[in-house]
Amino acid sequence: MIIDTVDSIPLYKGFSTNLAAGLEFLLEALTVEPPLGRHPIRGDRVYAVVSKYETAEPSSKSFEAHRRYIDIQFLLHGTEALLWAPLSSLVPQGEYSSDGDCIDLGGESGAEAVLRGSVFAILFPGDAHKPGCIVHGAEPVTKLVIKVEK
Repeated sequence: MIIDTVDSIPLYKGFSTNLAAGLEFLLEALTVEPPLGRHPIRGDRVYAVVSKYETAEPSSKSFEAHRRYIDIQFLLHGTEALLWAPLSSLVPQGEYSSDGDCIDLGGESGAEAVLRGSVFAILFPGDAHKPGCIVHGAEPVTKLVIKVEK
């Protein structure tokens, strides 16, 4: 997992061309906010999803992990806690869904990051995460998640 600010995005563009395309989309979203929904960037290899929801208690959520995609997560509006745990420390709560590239997991978190302002997260396969958690109480957020094929 990488937690950093948008000022540091140039440091990560060299990881892969797909990651660079996703990070460019994030930078563009800072000036022109994309509407809710799915936005193709490089077909199914890189795409963005903008959604609105209300943050919730961590106990009401499961960890999730992906196999095919890296997540870039950024809040366009609001504040949320993102909990992280190594995949090996968690227990599956169901089967992996290849359609949604997701498996739900249970267990304890190893770290917490607060996403707000210019802070973004890059979550790799193996980085189990529990997004959308409250910081100081439930609040509405608008979130940009960019899915980058690894």
